[in-house]
Amino acid sequence: MELANLLDMKIAPRYETVDLSNFLEVLKLTGDSELKKSAMDLIVENFETLHKTQNFLNLPASTVIKILKSDNLNMSSEEDVFNSVKLWVNYNDASRKNDLVQMMSSVRLSLLSLEFLVDEVMTFCQSCADCMTSIRQAIKDTNNKSFIQREAPRREKDKLALVGGNDINVANTIDIYDGQKKSWTLSEDIGINKTCFVSVIVGDWMVIIGGLNSSNQTETSVEYIDLKTGDKHSLKPLNQARHDFSSVTHCRDSSTNVYVIGGFELLDIETNTGNRLSSVER
Repeated sequence: MELANLLDMKIAPRYETVDLSNFLEVLKLTGDSELKKSAMDLIVENFETLHKTQNFLNLPASTVIKILKSDNLNMSSEEDVFNSVKLWVNYNDASRKNDLVQMMSSVRLSLLSLEFLVDEVMTFCQSCADCMTSIRQAIKDTNNKSFIQREAPRREKDKLALVGGNDINVANTIDIYDGQKKSWTLSEDIGINKTCFVSVIVGDWMVIIGGLNSSNQTETSVEYIDLKTGDKHSLKPLNQARHDFSSVTHCRDSSTNVYVIGGFELLDIETNTGNRLSSVER
């Protein structure tokens, strides 16, 4: 390949497998439809982290549109799809403005909020007359709705996570079941070192709340694990130490509230008894 580049020869490499190191190159091949399909599957599955890379930003408009229109695209909201279009266009603004109409056809405007349409989409597309016509119609349709349409993810992530617990000692691992691969994956030690806590998913965070530590003391600590990096961080602690409580999350617009409800406050370590709590924290 290096020699071909020096001689300015256009040759296609041969690939027998597709993985995360070569799938963008495989996508550029003119032959082997099976390999190209495998490469496309990897792209839509890893799109949340892929769409900001230079290799992706160098893809031609037709390929990017095909990716963005995939029903299996792994993005959390339609806002993120629009932001991917914006990022791709701005990467080479001078030549890519001509592709804006085609690129915007891959964004489902009906799933965007009125505020986002006005503040973000209209501002970005104001120089494109055809785009503005579509945006104005989407704003009109949104105004006529009798309910707020929540942004739907492109793809349900069918996964189950079992966090912590007891074996003989405290179990400091997470077991994740992937519904697509039909398999379990065990994490490395995450250092939670407590039981009877509650864990909730908020975006790309797994939040670990309260519980009993290894000394059987009730905790106020709140931590989160970044599911993209595996790193653990601390959040502001609870006002009331509690364990064995319930929790719910409430999503509204761009924010998520987590409510912790009831539970127990351990009073006597010797007898392992405690009073019930009637308080709720947000």
